[in-house]
Amino acid sequence: MKKRILIYNCDFDKGRLNTALVIKKLLHNFNVSIVTPHKYEFSSELADYDAFMMTGSRANVDDKDVWIKRLADEIRKIKALKSPMLGICFGHQIVAHALGGKVIRAKQQEFGYTKIELAKAGVANPLFKGISKIFPTFEAHNYIVTEVPNEARILARNKHSIQSYSYRNFLGIQFHPEIDYDIARLVAKREGKELRATKEFLKEERAINEHILLNFGELVKRSKTK
Repeated sequence: MKKRILIYNCDFDKGRLNTALVIKKLLHNFNVSIVTPHKYEFSSELADYDAFMMTGSRANVDDKDVWIKRLADEIRKIKALKSPMLGICFGHQIVAHALGGKVIRAKQQEFGYTKIELAKAGVANPLFKGISKIFPTFEAHNYIVTEVPNEARILARNKHSIQSYSYRNFLGIQFHPEIDYDIARLVAKREGKELRATKEFLKEERAINEHILLNFGELVKRSKTK
């Protein structure tokens, strides 16, 4: 039986730009369901799922929308379930925020291709199995995590901010492993920005970042079945 993953689709974009749909396609070996919190869609039975993921968003953790407060409550429920959860960008931030960390508006937006460096704990974490200590990826965010929850371990950084952490059953990543160059180009066009990267860099980036998401899938497969 395929394990069940619930994706919290916090992305306002539609079609090929919607990152929840990109992730679902990549994780085709799982039974993936999607709920859209900003449309006030939530699962009534969290215990039915083996793992959870939360996408990026143009929303921010300090927005006053009711769905964001509800999302923080969901995160605390998932903590009690002890099921694996991966937060991406906004997901990375709101998990930290909900569990006692600190998130602030960055002094400047980080947008485009950059390189991430794994800490010792990151090299040892299954999420980054087979990933080089320094690797390329895509970023698009205005907020950053400055303090992780108590007892969390920082897995990766770059010069801009904390890029990954682990905390109990949670993993957070600030960057976007689900966004390839074609999607990044469309996002950049919408934002009026320019992307700079060589073809060799982009080929390496796509393979590495997809591998990170597949590593999370392997982690889910090894997790205890309820």
